Amino acid sequence: MELIKQNPYNVIGILAGAKQRQVERQKAKIKAYQRVGKSIEFETDLHIQEKPIRTSEAIDDALSKIEINHNKLFYSLFWFVNNSHLDDMAIDYLRSGDLKKAEEIWSKIAQDREVSVKNFSAVNNLGTLKLVSALSEFTLKTQSFKEGVRLKIDLINSDYFTEFCHLVADETYSVSQEKEIRIFVDALLKELEDSKKPGTDKAPHLIIGIYPAVKAYLTDKLTSTPIQNIERRTQQTQKQRIANPKKGLRLGLVLHQNTTSDLSALSELLGKSDLKYRLMADKVAKEILQCGVDYFLEFREKEDQHSGEDLGKDVMRLFKTSMSTAVGTNTFDRINENIEGLQEWIDHADERRKQNLIGSELLFITAKLERFQSLRDSTENALELVVSCEPKLLRMKKFLGHRDELYLKISSAVVNNAQGMLVTVINQTQEMVPLGVITIDTLSSKISAALRVSERLGKMDMVPELLRSYKKNHQTLLSISNQINAARSRVSSNFGSSQTNRVRSNESSNSGGGGCYIATMAYGRYDHPQVLVLRRFRDEVLNSSAPGRAFIRCYYWLSPKLVKHLKGYQKVNSLIRKVLNQFIKHIER
Repeated sequence: MELIKQNPYNVIGILAGAKQRQVERQKAKIKAYQRVGKSIEFETDLHIQEKPIRTSEAIDDALSKIEINHNKLFYSLFWFVNNSHLDDMAIDYLRSGDLKKAEEIWSKIAQDREVSVKNFSAVNNLGTLKLVSALSEFTLKTQSFKEGVRLKIDLINSDYFTEFCHLVADETYSVSQEKEIRIFVDALLKELEDSKKPGTDKAPHLIIGIYPAVKAYLTDKLTSTPIQNIERRTQQTQKQRIANPKKGLRLGLVLHQNTTSDLSALSELLGKSDLKYRLMADKVAKEILQCGVDYFLEFREKEDQHSGEDLGKDVMRLFKTSMSTAVGTNTFDRINENIEGLQEWIDHADERRKQNLIGSELLFITAKLERFQSLRDSTENALELVVSCEPKLLRMKKFLGHRDELYLKISSAVVNNAQGMLVTVINQTQEMVPLGVITIDTLSSKISAALRVSERLGKMDMVPELLRSYKKNHQTLLSISNQINAARSRVSSNFGSSQTNRVRSNESSNSGGGGCYIATMAYGRYDHPQVLVLRRFRDEVLNSSAPGRAFIRCYYWLSPKLVKHLKGYQKVNSLIRKVLNQFIKHIER
């Protein structure tokens, strides 16, 4: 303990309160030793710890310090005085190195006793010995420390402290007891801080426990430095983060490391419910969080440039470090929001990896699909979409696998768009046949082209729901193609009978090649048995007379419009089915 080892009284080799003639005698001895270059030792040295440093500078400094009353009193509180025969006996034991025996003598008259005119010197001496013992080992000896501090504060607070002051300083010297307690406590805590011994951080609480009146003073004094440190380091971190977000991760970790001890000190002194502590803790937590946020935003789109193991995991660790520091509800909520957002980003890591693998393919197909929406409906455009996207889809399939969700979504998007255009083209073409805008041959050609594209679509991967829709549409195309071929066969077999028949057959082919729109809507299938009966009635009965053919033309002009408005109305379809069922019963009799 430096306050005792290099105490001016110890350096000079005298007791506190020594008369001026004793001081002069020691000066003479010191000069004699110095002249011959001999190591300075005195018979009066107290062997309580390692010897003091007695260089010329140290001796001159010691002599100058004890010339002032204030210093005489201060250093006396960390040394020994001789004011009784018992003090004399105990000090002799100290000179021989028997600290235990000296402690026994002083304890009998000072330990657990009120300070009095007979024992105030023993109280001081025992207190000094306890403080020496408290710091004599690797860690702070708490019990010895508490006993030593209690004895010193009891002495300063007693009615006999004036007697002590007169013993060690000028008899006219007067002091403020409260001020002297603060001076003593400040010096003791500084000594402990410099010693860096484990356990010394508990000293303020130990002192407050002994003397609660010093709590407010110690709290203000001891919290000012940690608060200033935290403020300074947080501001420095903020400035560096703004200047270079790429250092955010390291800055956040360093800020946490550099403020942990200061926050612990505030927690110990104030408690975690104290407003000052909460403000400082949340200030640090918010800055650590912001360091992580800025760093993440800097590298989110370029993960490969992140120098750590994993961007998401590294930033998440920093967020959780921030959470461990925070105390305020608002700060907790803000950190939690960022943690949830980051976790969602982490959960999508596999999807981002896939997009990195097939990024160019994904961009190509996306652009193709966007442009496709503005193209006119044609089988050629549908085919071009499929042909151009197939190589890109094959590459995606190679990297991701045919069951990958992202791959299936993209492949299905291509199929769905191409199929949708085919359906539109065929529906529009069928509507034009009854109106005489196009011939049955044109319809046949369109159907054949659509079938070729559809067959190509069938070889592509797609989600199950779309596959069911595709099969249904493809089957419809096949059915229409078969009906057109059947109608052509009938026309071809009757073609040479007569000119009249040729005309009728032509009319039949022109009118009969189309679908029965309303019947198909009502029964749900182009090739439903009831629809086939109605179609046969059209071809064999209605088409054999001029009024019937006129009805057919009128029907094909009107029915597409009705279907467009009635499609999806189940009750209407049900009613139409009932009417048609009765009509079919009638014509089959």
